[in-house]
Amino acid sequence: MATITLAQVKQFTTLTDTDDATITAMIPVIDSKVRLVTRNRWNYQVYAHLVTGATDVEVSGVVNYAGVYLAYGNSGINANWEVDDIGEWLEVGTQLTGTGIEAGTYIEEVFYNGPDYQGKLIPVIRLSQPATESGKKALQLGIPLAYVPTIAKGVQWLIEQATKGSGSEQAGVQSKRMGPVSVTYGDKEATLDGLTGMPVWFVKGLPRYHGGH
Repeated sequence: MATITLAQVKQFTTLTDTDDATITAMIPVIDSKVRLVTRNRWNYQVYAHLVTGATDVEVSGVVNYAGVYLAYGNSGINANWEVDDIGEWLEVGTQLTGTGIEAGTYIEEVFYNGPDYQGKLIPVIRLSQPATESGKKALQLGIPLAYVPTIAKGVQWLIEQATKGSGSEQAGVQSKRMGPVSVTYGDKEATLDGLTGMPVWFVKGLPRYHGGH
């Protein structure tokens, strides 16, 4: 799933319904930039044991998109563990998608001292909305809600840049004088990240994984 939705962009910016087409066009762009900065695909899965109407869910494994288990000491292609120490993958606010849960569901709480299974404690997560189905379901872990406002503002920034002419202060004008009033602007190049072309505040506002930018 994308790291942000159309509704979230409008929730955290001044953009409105009239901007829907432009926002929709920018979402894949900002999504690519987020993944580039964070070096995270934001598509790891957990196997959750859902119960219809319940919000507390046991989590019994983390796998990548190809279904290969990611477990300490058992991370090879032939790994057969389904229960392991997966606490570092579970963060409060992480957005979830998958069968058996409502759209917009996220992790409301994480309990690391869940039931014991062969000497390992199974983490329990609390869903923000009750499960709609029962059974073992694969849920995809998205980016935590903590970073959504930053991503949304990144979308608005991109849209604003697309509407500026080449003669504006954003295109390199350093100062402007109107009568007795003089305004000096900062160096555009000094405030942009060289890899993504985004403002430094955007890059600094996102997490880093595996040597992220």
